[in-house]
Amino acid sequence: MEMPNRIADQTLNIKNKLIINEMVGKFRNLSPDEIDGYLTQYWLEDADYYGFHPINIVRGRDAIGEQYYKPYCKAFPDARKHLHFLFGGSYLGKDWVVTGGNMVGTFTNEWLGLPPTGKTSWVRFAEFYELVDGKISQSRMIFDLMSFLRQSGYKFFNAIGPEIVIPGPATNDGIILGESDPSESLFNIRVNEAANCWGMSKLHRHKKTIIPDEDTLEILRDYWHEDMIWYGVDCIGSAKGQYEFQFVMELQWQMTMSGLDGGNQFAHFAEGRYVCGGGYPSIYTQHTGDAIFGIPATGKKVTVRDIGIFRCEDGYLAENWCYLDLADLFFQLGIDVMKWAREGRHNQIV
Repeated sequence: MEMPNRIADQTLNIKNKLIINEMVGKFRNLSPDEIDGYLTQYWLEDADYYGFHPINIVRGRDAIGEQYYKPYCKAFPDARKHLHFLFGGSYLGKDWVVTGGNMVGTFTNEWLGLPPTGKTSWVRFAEFYELVDGKISQSRMIFDLMSFLRQSGYKFFNAIGPEIVIPGPATNDGIILGESDPSESLFNIRVNEAANCWGMSKLHRHKKTIIPDEDTLEILRDYWHEDMIWYGVDCIGSAKGQYEFQFVMELQWQMTMSGLDGGNQFAHFAEGRYVCGGGYPSIYTQHTGDAIFGIPATGKKVTVRDIGIFRCEDGYLAENWCYLDLADLFFQLGIDVMKWAREGRHNQIV
């Protein structure tokens, strides 16, 4: 049986990374008329796109162009992807390249049924590409739709932490186009697994409190750097330091969602000091509280699409970019944020 966390063949990995890097470069200022040729160059005809709500799953290259690329590039004629990450790896026999950063563009024409603002939006995103013989067979993407809505004038939830334009890594080395050290990659994926398996398991068994206690922080110190930064999506916010991470995200989330269960990742790999993973979905839980979003408990069982990118430092997790498809989660809870926005509801806080 193949080990799930094997390190990718360096030659193939570099080839795939250069293909995706070239593709991202050509995305800049791409016009709708150029989309068909663009996709034909880089995507297989029967490729699949696992996107964010409300676009969701699109099957086939032509449909991907019609339902996602063409409307987006028409709405944002000067669109570009401002990358913070580009690295690759293998998982369960599939070869992947992950990208992440901000999608930047001036909202010039209608998109998703919303009127343009004429302003530039900076929206965090992460996207995994599986490549087969040099072409994309599938991609899995989370785009922070709630941030886009906020920047377009629609604010529905108050975040606990600050909602910011997310920066790249402090070390400015998240784009890895060449070779990497396999031993460093293996070490850091084990660091990540320990934090997300053993560390989270300990926290889930610990008593639940809104204010972090010393025992909770002691668990965190085993896995997270003392000067850690956690970059979260809109409606949650970001946090600096172990105490603030617990207060902004982890404890609030646990007091809102019960019976948390994970798994079913489509990819999980490391390159150098960077580790990434994602599921579509990979979080299975029940909505039993209102701590993190203010939505009264519904008792509904829900799933969460998520992507995580981590930078490791000295055997600890130093930075974490967390991407959650919250619009999809809210839809499962009976809140259609796109319907609210199309109805012109501005600043209607739940």
